Amino acid sequence: MYPFLVRTTLFALVFTIGFSVSPFLSIAQTACSSPTIAAAACSGGNGPATSGVNINSGNTYWFSGGPGTFSSLNLSGGTLRICGNLTITSMTINSGTLIIERGGILNISGSFNVSNLTIINRGTLTITGSMVLQGTSSMIWNDLTTSYLTITGSLTINNASAIVNRGIIAINGSLTLQGTGNVVCLQNNAIFSVSTLANNVANSFTYAGNGAKACLSVSGSASLNNALTASSNITVCKSSSSSSTGWGSATVLNGCSSCATVLSLTITDLKATRQSGNIMLQWTTSGAIQYGDLFYVERSTDGSHFYPFTSIEAKDGQFSYTVSDDAITAAEQYYRIRTVTLAGNTVYSIIVVTTTLSGGQTPFIVYPNPVHPNGTLNIALTDAGGITHLSLTDAVGRIVRKKIFPLINGSNLLRWDLQGLRPGIYFIRIARSGNSDLYSAVTVLDGY
Repeated sequence: MYPFLVRTTLFALVFTIGFSVSPFLSIAQTACSSPTIAAAACSGGNGPATSGVNINSGNTYWFSGGPGTFSSLNLSGGTLRICGNLTITSMTINSGTLIIERGGILNISGSFNVSNLTIINRGTLTITGSMVLQGTSSMIWNDLTTSYLTITGSLTINNASAIVNRGIIAINGSLTLQGTGNVVCLQNNAIFSVSTLANNVANSFTYAGNGAKACLSVSGSASLNNALTASSNITVCKSSSSSSTGWGSATVLNGCSSCATVLSLTITDLKATRQSGNIMLQWTTSGAIQYGDLFYVERSTDGSHFYPFTSIEAKDGQFSYTVSDDAITAAEQYYRIRTVTLAGNTVYSIIVVTTTLSGGQTPFIVYPNPVHPNGTLNIALTDAGGITHLSLTDAVGRIVRKKIFPLINGSNLLRWDLQGLRPGIYFIRIARSGNSDLYSAVTVLDGY
């Protein structure tokens, strides 16, 4: 199990607000802030996007529904908003605004060298290729604690282009930072994973949280020509082959194999299961917990603002705890555990989220998510019994795994061995007799 990764994500129906067109944003004004482009519905504008469309300045296109596949698309100054599940096998980006809303899934193929590009990812974004961000008008927000951004190649950030990360970002290749200005801002419990790192910018990593640590994982070598950060709230989880100097004020863990040692020192497994009339929270602890330490169970409806609703005192010899939350007030509810030790230290768990689908559908939970390529994926769902067909597809829609599970009437826990699966974003389809198909996404990551 990879406990820090249990950010259980349930992809439900599209959330609708209003649709708006927004200009490019100034990096100087937004280096660590939230995006000024609000979440919105996929409607209005120039209508739904189609394969091969050119999205020019002043155009606003969107995509909902799916899964769908476009053979090509050109973003050249306009806005594309994703509320559904879309794969674009060949995409050209010159400039513009790309928004993936909460629950949206976008997979794009291509290598991009761009200026004046704004990306706001509130869902799941996979870029199969490499990216170079140029100029002071390029910005990426990985905007929610449940947001996942994966770049399978390398990422180069030039000339004060910037990234704000509240969720998980994985760069399977190298990350190169050069030019001037602060370029990466990490917030509470954010994870930024890279294979190799080349830093040529003074204090390129900044921190804008409330004390909950963020983590940078470097699985390979690091070339640090300037101090990485001035914040001790950023912990570097690095391999033994990475540089031992040049990390600035970061807390450095040498030979570290997992951000779990950074972000979840005390809670080794946290699950939230929505039942009839309540949500059951279960967690297990490590040996670091002592009698008298306090667990504050906190809930949120937006994944950002958390409020405690109960507390439990740790007991000698007890490693498993359960709490029931009867206050279901939103379609999505987020949870975390705040541990306060007798010594006065505060450690936050990872965040989990439960979602209720509309129309009487029963949600299913996928955890851990992301998952290790040689790990086991757990799928929890409630059903009336029968047979379910599971398929796992890659970013371009190819089925890479299939499995049939028998279901009982009631709660089911399906365990799927992913031995040998390559890192990347995959999509789970659950087909059940007499029910609508359910979809979710799982990130398979290596190097944490």
